[in-house]
Amino acid sequence: MKKRTSSWLGWMRLGRRTDRPQVFADKHYGHSELRFRSLRKFVEFLDQRHTRVSIFGLLAHTTMEIVSVAFYVWTSQEAAATSVTEFTWSVPVFVVEVVLSIIFLLAWIGLFFLEQDKKAYLISWLSLVNALTSIPMIVIGIGALRDARWRSAWVPMYLRVWWLCDCLSVLIDYPQIARHTPEVWREMVRYFIRLLAVMCTCIGTHQIVESCTGGYVDLYDSLYLIIAAFATIGFGDITASSTLARILMVAFIVIGICFFLPLFQRLAAIAERSQFHNTFSGGSASWLRRGWTHPHVIICGQFSDLSVELLLRNFYAGWRKYLDTCIVLMSPEEHSPEVRLAANLPWLKGRVTLMVGDPATPKDLKRAKARHADAIFLFGDSRSSAYYQDYTIIAQSVAVSLYDPNLPQHLLLHRNCTVRQISPYAASVLEVERILHHLLGLSMAHPGVVPLIVNLLRTYESLPSDMTLSRHWVEQYEYSLRNDMYGLEIPDALRGREFRVLARAFFEKDVTLIGILNARSTVQLNPRELVPNAKKLILIAKTMKVAQDATDAIARDYEQTFGEEMLVAPDPDEHDRAKRRRARSSCRADFSSSGSSLDGDVGDSNGAAKHRGDRWPRQTAHVGAPWSVTRAAKAADSKRSPLIRLDGAAAMLESADNLARASTLSVSLQPTSSSIHAEDDGEDELDARSSSAGAALSPLSSAGACGMRCEALVRIDDAFDFENHFVIIDLSSAKAKDESSRYAQEAVNTAVAHDIFHVTMPVRQAYPANDVVLLTNDVSFAPYFDYYWSMHRQDSANPVKYISGCGLNTADLRRCNLERCAGCCVFYAGDISRSGSTSAMSMLTVLSINDILHGIPAFPVVVELEGLANLPLFPPHAEDPRLRSKAEIDFVYEPNFVIGNAVSRIMLFPALQRTYFMGEFIDVMDVLISGHAPDTPALARLPLSLCEAELQTYEDVVAYALKLGYLPIALQRCIVDPRNPSINGQRFVLTNPPRALPVRQQTDLLFYITPG
Repeated sequence: MKKRTSSWLGWMRLGRRTDRPQVFADKHYGHSELRFRSLRKFVEFLDQRHTRVSIFGLLAHTTMEIVSVAFYVWTSQEAAATSVTEFTWSVPVFVVEVVLSIIFLLAWIGLFFLEQDKKAYLISWLSLVNALTSIPMIVIGIGALRDARWRSAWVPMYLRVWWLCDCLSVLIDYPQIARHTPEVWREMVRYFIRLLAVMCTCIGTHQIVESCTGGYVDLYDSLYLIIAAFATIGFGDITASSTLARILMVAFIVIGICFFLPLFQRLAAIAERSQFHNTFSGGSASWLRRGWTHPHVIICGQFSDLSVELLLRNFYAGWRKYLDTCIVLMSPEEHSPEVRLAANLPWLKGRVTLMVGDPATPKDLKRAKARHADAIFLFGDSRSSAYYQDYTIIAQSVAVSLYDPNLPQHLLLHRNCTVRQISPYAASVLEVERILHHLLGLSMAHPGVVPLIVNLLRTYESLPSDMTLSRHWVEQYEYSLRNDMYGLEIPDALRGREFRVLARAFFEKDVTLIGILNARSTVQLNPRELVPNAKKLILIAKTMKVAQDATDAIARDYEQTFGEEMLVAPDPDEHDRAKRRRARSSCRADFSSSGSSLDGDVGDSNGAAKHRGDRWPRQTAHVGAPWSVTRAAKAADSKRSPLIRLDGAAAMLESADNLARASTLSVSLQPTSSSIHAEDDGEDELDARSSSAGAALSPLSSAGACGMRCEALVRIDDAFDFENHFVIIDLSSAKAKDESSRYAQEAVNTAVAHDIFHVTMPVRQAYPANDVVLLTNDVSFAPYFDYYWSMHRQDSANPVKYISGCGLNTADLRRCNLERCAGCCVFYAGDISRSGSTSAMSMLTVLSINDILHGIPAFPVVVELEGLANLPLFPPHAEDPRLRSKAEIDFVYEPNFVIGNAVSRIMLFPALQRTYFMGEFIDVMDVLISGHAPDTPALARLPLSLCEAELQTYEDVVAYALKLGYLPIALQRCIVDPRNPSINGQRFVLTNPPRALPVRQQTDLLFYITPG
């Protein structure tokens, strides 16, 4: 029988994010909140960055509360009132109490406007206390101006002890106090503070009731009576004399039982939290709202301290600062003191719940309230890049799916071969190693890509710059940091428009339109066609409101011609149907002309069938396997999109045994039109012809092609004959690895081949004719690298050259001919264990390169870092104290990051969080980094000095680039900063510049998106 839930419980319980209005809606910028937005930000700014100022205000408030309660106690003892009209206040005390009541009321009004949930705050206990104390005191104060008898009225000012206890509870959590006191001590103090408030309320109530209905009782006798009643459950040596007081005594005894008996349970709960085997309570700290639940997400994994801070700051950054979404941070081990201190910061306290548990255990998922969560993020052990970490994440994903099949899962995986195994469960997947190594190679080809991509990954709200005009580049860099990526629903008035016409209109609004999400939920950046079937516009803008306002304004401009132009606009799917008809006709022509010569085209037709997980059509090499196996073999480096369950044969070519076998079999490198133009509706027809062709393929034809394979790695002694080549330094052989079996070693070699290929790929996209030189000590991965090289149809006439050596050896570095190279990167291929640090070896290599070249090289030397803690140690360094202080707060100000010479997988973690707010975010970043196709890059760079036209402003640059079909996205400008000589002359990236920005045509470079 299904459980029935009452209507009021259903009203209080929040549905999942898919059942509620999107958090990306424009309600966060409603006009009703704009009046208090600046004041609220100011208060939060003081609370987060200047705790000395905020703690001074809190201490002043606490002092005023103590004074008001102390004056009430003193007046009660002096007046000895036996009636509520005989409570005579002295003139000085009365004046002070009235003034303090006015201050308390004004403070309550200010807090009311700053409170997000105003209805709950209005009916809270503290608001009731303020209404019972401040308002009556102000009323009798006004009355005392006409008649002195008003000063004899009783007001329950002892109830101000609740505000006093609330101030003390907040005070003990301030960093100045929290860093010197353990969490258990503060929990006990917080409990006894609440107990003190209850006892003081009972004492004051008993004293005034007993005095007015019986004989006079002072506060000290009431104190003893309440303590004896609480301790002996009413059997003390003092009893109440009046009937009303005895009735109240019964209530006091019940209150005492309710507070003292759960003391042991409270101590057990404190001990549980001290071990962080916590339970998510719904995110509400108020006892009155404990039944109300807030939306929450669960983040599971093992993180370093800086990665936790990065994730938390990014989740509550920018427009998401005021979200009521809570975070449950679940780790299999105890959280470090730094993480606990970060979770106790005033802005995060109450939002972040630390928990020790395993997402694969239903008991821990129940404690985290996973059934009511909006999403769960599975990071695994983020400190290790080992391939077997993915198996742990897959096991957790399956367990979560069994616990709650409807819970959206966002997974961080290291290797692509495991993506297909989580397809039925994952909402999004971040293939961190592939993206990281693509970014490494792309940074060599186009310096500055790292800050361009990473600054779009994270939401950043920088403080106003205090730099002078001589340091104007910092102000422009902060302007770039404020830009973010948004996905907005496309208005009907914009459907059917030419993309670059729309891009020009958005540029006039200082918004960059970079692409669309089509009807098949595929991201297209700078598409060539119209956008009749687009679902979303992908924009870069300063805020969500700026992007939405620009979209609405452009839609209004087009509404006048909406009816006329849409009469000739194509059907939403007509363009795709036309492409498929052209593909089928082209395929028929190729098939009929080829006749019986099937030695080249059959293997390509086998690779034409593309499953939903592939963004690039797989150009699978035919290896003489049966057709059922060959048809199931798909891309190893596919991008995540709405995934489907595949059979076991789909991963056959990913296994190490098949990779080794494929390296000795025939490989077909002849491209066909079917591998380029195949679409979903044409798959059946193409597969039918390919199946018949595959059946006719004889084993002799495949055996006769064995000698066609060429090596993708060629050994050379030195690179002194090369120039403008790219040097890739692999230090993995110098790092200790996890012990592995023979079969696990094959998986490790596969991972090494993947990583080196992904570093090489962007370089070959941008500069196919330039040589690539690999410096490594271990080439046991060569057969696997040959397989991926042939499978992706790389140029066999220009293979990768490798030099046997180590980057830690200066003599080996000199053999790479660094003086004449175009770019260099230092990284660790394969599965590196998390024991020990790799930053020291990377730094020695970089310092050796600087020593060989007698200074910082003119070409980019991109370094892969395992974390962000050692980023400030790499040259160049910030000499100016002001820039150095900014870099200590946020790594985006580190000079090595600003110029694009450092990247870490930790920098990519916020991309997984962004999918919670923008589902297609990872797809957009993947296209930007990996390209439109294996041989078509998406990002490129153009020096403005090569442009024939005269360019004065960024608006001229936009007009010039759009005429050529290119989509501008950012400028790369020179740094002019005499206070930092080490970076003077280097370049920084300015994303989405304002159209009126003057450009320096001789020195500026343009980042643009190529036609997709």
